[in-house]
Amino acid sequence: MSAVELTAGVRSGIFSKEEVFEAFRVTAEIDKLGDLPLNSLIAVNDSPQLKEGPLAGLPMVYKDSINTSELPTTVGSLVFEDAPVAEDADVVEALRQLGAVTAGKANLSEWANFRGHSSISGWSAAGGQCRNPHDRLRSPGGSSAGSAAAVAAGIVPVSIGSETDGSVICPASVNGVFGFKPSRGVISTRGMAPISPSQDTVGIFARSVQDIELIYSYFSTPEKSLDSASADMGSTSIGLLASGYSGYSVKGDALLSRFIDALSGHLRFVDGADRKAETVLDINGEDEVNLLRYEMYHSLPEYLMGRGVSGLSSMEDLIEANITRANEELSLFGQEHFEESISISKMSEEELAALRERHIGGMRRKIDAVLEKSGVNFILTLSMGPSWLIDSVNGDVIAGSGYSPAAIAGYPSVNIPIGKVAGLPVGAVVYGPMGSDWRLLSIAKAMAEVSGLRIDASLL
Repeated sequence: MSAVELTAGVRSGIFSKEEVFEAFRVTAEIDKLGDLPLNSLIAVNDSPQLKEGPLAGLPMVYKDSINTSELPTTVGSLVFEDAPVAEDADVVEALRQLGAVTAGKANLSEWANFRGHSSISGWSAAGGQCRNPHDRLRSPGGSSAGSAAAVAAGIVPVSIGSETDGSVICPASVNGVFGFKPSRGVISTRGMAPISPSQDTVGIFARSVQDIELIYSYFSTPEKSLDSASADMGSTSIGLLASGYSGYSVKGDALLSRFIDALSGHLRFVDGADRKAETVLDINGEDEVNLLRYEMYHSLPEYLMGRGVSGLSSMEDLIEANITRANEELSLFGQEHFEESISISKMSEEELAALRERHIGGMRRKIDAVLEKSGVNFILTLSMGPSWLIDSVNGDVIAGSGYSPAAIAGYPSVNIPIGKVAGLPVGAVVYGPMGSDWRLLSIAKAMAEVSGLRIDASLL
């Protein structure tokens, strides 16, 4: 059932909060079945708090980098295995007060996929390897792997993850669910393990846009949107990119073309919107990784202090802690990002300000230019190609993606599942200007309905 149906059923007395949670407990058992278990959950709550409220009884799974007082929070790392947290993260507290149940914690790419080079999406030392419910040999994407996989498998109708660059849109795409990254700052990230305060964003996964809207409505209302919340398809224009965001997945591109064709009678598409604006949405990868390393290094001590692990108060301490557990933590890949953050942390305030302006400010100007000069409301491109094989030797092999511009700028984006290649889901990402969240959700919902998309839980 959808989140809308479940919460309506509890309110009307069709079933109780207790019955809904027991149904979740039964469904969650599929997570550990088989020779290659899905492994989307890192913990299940045996005795949850069941509160009244508009979301009463709704089982919620949170990425395990988001603090929960009822369940351990590991960030996928063994350093936190005996370190409970006293307080919920802001997003958990807000949803708990509305009646949502802290049902479980989702497996993730350890330290939100920003620990080492050649990392393996969906793997953490604390949770093991999460797998794609459509093909257990394939990656669930990262870093909010378990949050997306649990929704795709039908364990929960909605879940909470986070994104710094692609960690919502990527797993949503390869698991075949809707994934929404709001405008940065709308949902508080307090109580979440940090990478970059400049880019970290809480996100929502669901099998429908309606379920995303249900959850998001308690953090933002349509009246606060910069645009009209209801998107009239006839007056909405979508920009298609000419440079850098196609060609890496021929079969994915073919699905996107068919999706666009199905919508062409309802929406105005502007081909080559970036070319018309004489702007390329290119990304300086070195700038991004340096900003993330700097901000993680300086944000981590406060988070570690709140976790209260003896002898663990800095990046240097965390590096040493991993070395002492090298057989468990570092056997598959290293911690190069952690190590390289030490030298970049000495950047001056002037250099940091210039980096932020060049990286984030520059991307915002580029997206704004494409939107304004080509006369479009939103940009559409392939989220990424089909999932890749899990490879514990070489790590992730990702040919390309389309989600980074919106992630860097902090602009809202949503993944729409558009079909499958050999049984593997493929998604398209739509994004727009800061504050256009509700109109973006409205147009994504309309696009899904007009194209005839339907998502069934796989329960494999």
